[in-house]
Amino acid sequence: MSKTIDLPTDTQQRDNLVVEIEKRVEADAKTRAYDAGMGGEWGDRGAGALRNALRIWKDGLAGRVPPELAAYATEVLKETHPDYPAYLRLKADLERLGGKIGISD
Repeated sequence: MSKTIDLPTDTQQRDNLVVEIEKRVEADAKTRAYDAGMGGEWGDRGAGALRNALRIWKDGLAGRVPPELAAYATEVLKETHPDYPAYLRLKADLERLGGKIGISD
């Protein structure tokens, strides 16, 4: 079972720790990939997975949605907007009259 660690709540201290963790993870990933390449291996000794885990963790800390999930998040944000029910009503009225409307990004 993996151990989780809680970072400090102080924003500046947390940000400094995140930067340092990122440097160390990237250095380890670089070493793993280099060693695998020099050894003629087909894989990267987990360097890609390590970088991906770091990206997911940082996106979570920042409250960002990864690019692979952006389309889903956009739909949810549109549908949960307070004006969305009014938009749907107006859209239905317009389409009933023969027009079309769409949400522009």
